[in-house]
Amino acid sequence: KKSRLVLQEKAPATRVEWTTGMHWCPDSGPVYLPTGAVLRAKRMKLAETGESYKVANPDREAWVTGVERALHVRQWQPGDRYRPLGAPGRRKLQDLFTDAKLNSEQKAALPVLLDGHGNIIWVPGFPPSDEAKVCQKSISALTLTYEQQ
Repeated sequence: KKSRLVLQEKAPATRVEWTTGMHWCPDSGPVYLPTGAVLRAKRMKLAETGESYKVANPDREAWVTGVERALHVRQWQPGDRYRPLGAPGRRKLQDLFTDAKLNSEQKAALPVLLDGHGNIIWVPGFPPSDEAKVCQKSISALTLTYEQQ
């Protein structure tokens, strides 16, 4: 078995101004949050991946479509709502957080990812938005990964 050494230039860390959030181009590299967590993104052609998106762990991963531009990353705000994948309607994040028994520190630490139109597409720990779901007709997807340090 041959070993090989691969050298890569490390992308500069992008830190989020947490009070107002920031625009993030997923193709520009990871985002390092003030909480120590990291958001990463990778564009995938679904023909190459089979159906592995169906087994994504919503605590740390989401597969979404329709994201062509930069995302906006920020803390949750009172009144935030979205339609979780498979849900019959929109739900307030506050209600989802209460159902999940998250304390105020946990809620404040979670990033909210919004598309270019200001629609929530994912909050780690919860399903992605139903509007951004990957379906059989999807050609490509954006894989979002949340890693806590």
